[in-house]
Amino acid sequence: MYSEEHRLEKQREAQRKYRERHAKRLKAEQTRIRASGEMRPIWREKTARWRNENKEKHKSLEARWYHNAKDKAFEILGNKCAVCGFEDRRALQIDHIVAIGDAERRKQNHRGKKLYRAVMKNPDNFQLLCANHNWIKRTEQNELKKRSD
Repeated sequence: MYSEEHRLEKQREAQRKYRERHAKRLKAEQTRIRASGEMRPIWREKTARWRNENKEKHKSLEARWYHNAKDKAFEILGNKCAVCGFEDRRALQIDHIVAIGDAERRKQNHRGKKLYRAVMKNPDNFQLLCANHNWIKRTEQNELKKRSD
């Protein structure tokens, strides 16, 4: 009889051929399901279950994505301070060229991955500044967070 590996290989081949023969219908069905949102709760539940079962793998994948996104965002912005050319990444910060305000930044949740994603979508709205020049800009343009004490 056939081995388990052989059987799985045959099954994969049959599935590939089926997808090739029915590509248009499968694509239309996929588009319809995505547009309706009917699978969203099912996929959310499956994703949550996978994350719970694979916590370490999920953590490492998240860390890898975060660092890759940061690398791409910094590369897009030139990997150096826009004012003085400082290049040590430990002191470089992403700055909104036109200050959007603390409340708006919180509303948009512009931190971490979401900030890097925003930089990749609209790099013209951001610049890379060293910590010194970022604080100088914040002070000169009165961008400092006002406390309501």
